[in-house]
Amino acid sequence: MPKCPKCKKEIAQVLRCEMANVVSVMYLDEAGKVRLKEQSFEPEAVEFLCPECNQKLFDYSEDAENFLKGRDQIPVALVRG
Repeated sequence: MPKCPKCKKEIAQVLRCEMANVVSVMYLDEAGKVRLKEQSFEPEAVEFLCPECNQKLFDYSEDAENFLKGRDQIPVALVRG
């Protein structure tokens, strides 16, 4: 099982966090209740984090997959960063 280079704990999964801009319209319905209607969802970035320490490990799905399969090591820049 791979180990997180930040906290050194063994991890069997990573957290995938997607950041996005969501634009919504807020309005009052006929009963006077506030409603939101999503207008657009624009993904901006994806990060993969350690589930134990919540530190960023990867920016790309392929890197995270290789790490979990034991095929690849984490880039030194991320270990030190």
